[in-house]
Amino acid sequence: MVQQLVSLLKTLALLSLAAAALVITIPPASAPAPSSLPHGLPLAAALVLAFQGVMFTYDGWNGMLYFSGR
Repeated sequence: MVQQLVSLLKTLALLSLAAAALVITIPPASAPAPSSLPHGLPLAAALVLAFQGVMFTYDGWNGMLYFSGR
Protein backbone atom coordinates (compact mmCIF):
# COMPACT_ATOMS: atom_id res chain seq x y z
CA MET A 1 0.00 0.00 0.00
CA VAL A 2 2.89 2.36 0.78
CA GLN A 3 4.54 1.57 -2.55
CA GLN A 4 1.35 2.36 -4.42
CA LEU A 5 0.96 5.64 -2.54
CA VAL A 6 4.54 6.69 -3.24
CA SER A 7 4.19 5.69 -6.91
CA LEU A 8 1.01 7.73 -7.14
CA LEU A 9 2.75 10.74 -5.59
CA LYS A 10 5.66 10.46 -8.04
CA THR A 11 3.25 10.20 -10.96
CA LEU A 12 1.30 13.24 -9.80
CA ALA A 13 4.52 15.20 -9.33
CA LEU A 14 5.68 14.32 -12.84
CA LEU A 15 2.32 15.22 -14.37
CA SER A 16 2.20 18.52 -12.50
CA LEU A 17 5.72 19.34 -13.72
CA ALA A 18 4.70 18.57 -17.29
CA ALA A 19 1.56 20.69 -16.95
CA ALA A 20 3.57 23.57 -15.49
CA ALA A 21 6.01 23.36 -18.41
CA LEU A 22 3.11 23.69 -20.84
CA VAL A 23 1.38 26.52 -18.97
CA ILE A 24 4.23 28.76 -17.82
CA THR A 25 5.60 31.03 -20.52
CA ILE A 26 8.84 32.96 -20.50
CA PRO A 27 8.58 36.52 -21.79
CA PRO A 28 10.64 37.08 -24.93
CA ALA A 29 13.85 39.07 -24.72
CA SER A 30 13.92 42.55 -26.20
CA ALA A 31 16.12 41.46 -29.09
CA PRO A 32 16.11 37.91 -30.40
CA ALA A 33 19.38 36.10 -29.85
CA PRO A 34 21.10 34.73 -32.93
CA SER A 35 20.65 31.03 -33.43
CA SER A 36 23.81 29.20 -32.48
CA LEU A 37 22.44 25.72 -33.14
CA PRO A 38 24.47 23.66 -35.56
CA HIS A 39 22.96 22.45 -38.81
CA GLY A 40 24.08 20.15 -41.56
CA LEU A 41 27.32 18.24 -41.03
CA PRO A 42 28.14 19.82 -37.62
CA LEU A 43 24.71 18.73 -36.33
CA ALA A 44 25.27 15.18 -37.58
CA ALA A 45 28.71 15.08 -35.95
CA ALA A 46 27.31 16.36 -32.66
CA LEU A 47 24.56 13.73 -32.69
CA VAL A 48 27.02 10.94 -33.47
CA LEU A 49 29.27 12.01 -30.60
CA ALA A 50 26.33 12.26 -28.21
CA PHE A 51 24.96 8.85 -29.20
CA GLN A 52 28.42 7.28 -28.89
CA GLY A 53 28.54 8.19 -25.21
CA VAL A 54 25.09 6.72 -24.66
CA MET A 55 25.90 3.50 -26.53
CA PHE A 56 29.23 2.99 -24.75
CA THR A 57 27.51 3.49 -21.40
CA TYR A 58 24.75 1.03 -22.23
CA ASP A 59 27.16 -1.46 -23.76
CA GLY A 60 29.28 -1.35 -20.62
CA TRP A 61 26.39 -2.60 -18.50
CA ASN A 62 25.27 -5.06 -21.15
CA GLY A 63 28.82 -6.37 -21.71
CA MET A 64 29.21 -7.34 -18.04
CA LEU A 65 27.01 -10.37 -18.71
CA TYR A 66 29.62 -11.84 -21.03
CA PHE A 67 32.38 -11.63 -18.43
CA SER A 68 30.52 -13.17 -15.51
CA GLY A 69 31.84 -16.20 -13.66
CA ARG A 70 29.77 -18.91 -15.31
